[in-house]
Amino acid sequence: MVVARGGRGGRGNEHFKTPRMNAPNFAEKGELGGERWIQLELKLIADVGLVGVPNAGKSTLLAAVSNAKPKIADYPFTTVVPNLGVCDLFVDEASKGQIPSSVSSLVLADIPGLLEGAHVGVGLGMAFLRHIQRCRVLIHVIRGDSPDPLGDFQAINQELALFNPRLANKTQVVDGDGGDGIDPRKTRGRLPFEILKDPAYPGQFRVAGHRIERIVQMTNWAYYGSTLRFQRIMEAHGISKALENVGAKQGDLVLIGDHEFDFWDPKNRWMANLGMADV
Repeated sequence: MVVARGGRGGRGNEHFKTPRMNAPNFAEKGELGGERWIQLELKLIADVGLVGVPNAGKSTLLAAVSNAKPKIADYPFTTVVPNLGVCDLFVDEASKGQIPSSVSSLVLADIPGLLEGAHVGVGLGMAFLRHIQRCRVLIHVIRGDSPDPLGDFQAINQELALFNPRLANKTQVVDGDGGDGIDPRKTRGRLPFEILKDPAYPGQFRVAGHRIERIVQMTNWAYYGSTLRFQRIMEAHGISKALENVGAKQGDLVLIGDHEFDFWDPKNRWMANLGMADV
């Protein structure tokens, strides 16, 4: 590949040698060549890329199948740079015809966790997404105790497609994991929460709970998919039903953290999304 073509080289003093001047003390300068500014991007070359939301368990998986020693902890963004590991393959008799004999190992890349908006640079997403382009196969790690595993899966795939449409067609294997530093046997099912109401403020309800308040604070409401994901979380963890049980009616005010929401009766929720709340 020629980035900038150089000019013709100048002639040395040997070229100007004559019988009367055996040792010329001058030479030509070279011809000016092409000039341009270029930007180079380093992209890791790996057979398998591990992708998922922050703290999904990607580093734990890499450490389990290779000798890599990534930092592992039970808080998001433990991994801030991609990690590489090599996994030796032990092919049994049944798989010999499916795997070329020349392949004896796989290189795995642990890509730091992605956020909604990564394709436009949120959370250094563009710096991480470029490494995924060179991976042959993706292992999509899903956190087992996530409030909305399906929403996490769809959000990451949306970011891959928005960054580069070709990534949407890349082969994926889905792996359900307990999360980095988390014992799956100790994870709780539903989010803990409490419904508070004050008789002085009829028609207002507050949902209190550290985890549900954190979900609300971390949700990017600019995405329609984020709103649908939040609705699924409210229903899956019984929060919508609990509000209904304490008397919440359509149009009542629901407070979660610093955010305010309108409560919609379950039978009319989808009509409301279509602009038909009064049907």
